[in-house]
Amino acid sequence: MFDVIFINPLDKKEEGKEFFSLFSRLKKIRLLPPLGLAYLASFLREAGFKVKIIDANALRLNQEDLRRIIASDKPKIVAVTSTTPVFNSSLNVCKLVKDIDTKIITVMGGVHITVMPFETLQFHSCIDYGIIRDGEIPLLELTKRLIKKADVSGIPGLVYRDANVNVRLNPNDTLIDDLDKIPFPAWDMLPVERYFDVTCKSYHTVSLVSSRGCPFKCAFCERDVRGGHLRKRSAGNFVDEIELLLKNYGFKELLFYDDTFTVDKKRVIEICAEIKKRKLSFHWDCRTRSDMISPEIAKLMKEAGCRRISLGIESADQKVLNALNKGITPQQAALAVKAVKDAGMEVLAYFMLGSPGESQETLKRTFKFSLELEPDFAYYSITVGYPGTDLLDAALKSGATPLRYWPEYVKNAGILPGPLPYFQDNGLNRSFIDSFQKRAYMGFYLSPKFILNSLKKIRSLRDLFWYGRMARACF
Repeated sequence: MFDVIFINPLDKKEEGKEFFSLFSRLKKIRLLPPLGLAYLASFLREAGFKVKIIDANALRLNQEDLRRIIASDKPKIVAVTSTTPVFNSSLNVCKLVKDIDTKIITVMGGVHITVMPFETLQFHSCIDYGIIRDGEIPLLELTKRLIKKADVSGIPGLVYRDANVNVRLNPNDTLIDDLDKIPFPAWDMLPVERYFDVTCKSYHTVSLVSSRGCPFKCAFCERDVRGGHLRKRSAGNFVDEIELLLKNYGFKELLFYDDTFTVDKKRVIEICAEIKKRKLSFHWDCRTRSDMISPEIAKLMKEAGCRRISLGIESADQKVLNALNKGITPQQAALAVKAVKDAGMEVLAYFMLGSPGESQETLKRTFKFSLELEPDFAYYSITVGYPGTDLLDAALKSGATPLRYWPEYVKNAGILPGPLPYFQDNGLNRSFIDSFQKRAYMGFYLSPKFILNSLKKIRSLRDLFWYGRMARACF
């Protein structure tokens, strides 16, 4: 019997439909661990509770598999994570738990419940509690009180129903400033052999983070994710976890999954110095902004094993960038790409298509810019106003998005109430944006320059196999 079982749900809806067009392709490209659940599990285990993680997504467990495991393990609490795209799957786990035993308490955490707490509990009685933002302290307190059958209504960050079945939300002001005090994720509870990223030459990899929060205010990010209090692990603590993953689990490549890894250049220097001091031999990738990378920092990162940097470039049009509140210029993007490539590292460039103010001309300019930059990889996503973002607020105000779109999505158990709400300004329509995205992918990855540059990088049969695997995943 377990006190708490954490479940990362299968990301495919039961009816076989995907949330958006590239979702199935993404599953072929990358599968990473549920870090949030792994942190919660280690935090509760350290407090003395008996816990377990079931990564149904990595293990490809269906509902019957989960039914058998939950019925056998008899947990007191089942905690499930959810983003908005996989809400259907997360909800189905909660329904399954209540079908097995109504006495099992269900708790939902993650971005979805954080941005839509009231609708989620209002429409779905199978979810007993929700926790918003950082979950360690609220979930620990909730677990203690539930086991003691004590009152839980005052717990910070808790979404719950009062005696009149009205949904209540307590603000979460329990953010942990000293991240070094949080134990490492419960790696021993995860199927680490299942995680991968086809862009990594060693294929098998996991993600880890050296910080929480993001000080920037991009309009397409959830407000509880960006523009918030940035908290950082010390260089020594972060590299301790790196060393654990290399020595105990045999990884050769790791993904540093901070929102903006290089936001604190002094700490980047310290981390790189610590990696070199310990003589750790591995490759790593990270994500950052175009205005947060310099030739000097790029050179240091390369010397410490960094192989690739992902940059959110988004658009070649300054008005579109301003609408996204990105705070960068195309010129900064070009300088950042040059700095990374001059240091001998790869660039993965992210672009957004169909943003507010977009036109056929700006889309074409962005695609041309993506070719001129010559990144090693490019990702073209379609802009959508998701819950909890300034983009959605602006779209609701202007009438560009139906007022009840996302509440209806939640009410309908994670089934889209219609096509995803695109921004269709300046005569753009869904058909053109969708077709442009497909043409952008084909135009980039089948361009003579990309093919020639890729051929130049092939040094062995292993490299050839790697590019073949990439092609199969993308096309």
